[in-house]
Amino acid sequence: MIGWIIYLVCTFIIGVALSFVTALFRPLPSKLDTSPVKSVLVCFFIAIAGPFIYVETVTKSMPSELPTQISKAFADSDIDGPMLYYKVIWRLGDHASAIAVGQERTKWGGTDRPVLRLKLERVDGNWKVVGTEVIVSERLDRDSIVLPPYR
Repeated sequence: MIGWIIYLVCTFIIGVALSFVTALFRPLPSKLDTSPVKSVLVCFFIAIAGPFIYVETVTKSMPSELPTQISKAFADSDIDGPMLYYKVIWRLGDHASAIAVGQERTKWGGTDRPVLRLKLERVDGNWKVVGTEVIVSERLDRDSIVLPPYR
């Protein structure tokens, strides 16, 4: 929840900044005819949706053997439950970073959605998981913010 609040506040600030920059480059007659609220809302929506669209695009562009590599790394981690899904957060050349979200039972009977960060590297043309870190888990007392807020 805190991650979503931080994400929305940051994207609102980015949306206002984008709206200001677009207003600077509009011709003068159109500046007087439009309300800044519509421009701020459009830029706010773009700032919210942009990172999610980027992550989905990068995830879809990765090769088909990657889910099995991530599933194996998730099974070898400290998280007890099954993996629900994974997302590739960024990719740059032969390096990438992904998160895997799982589901665990908590002591009090509820469910937790732990998040595992995976460092990926392309070795001999194949993507391999070279490092993992649990970044969000109630059971393991790990609490970080994941942006964009997948959980």
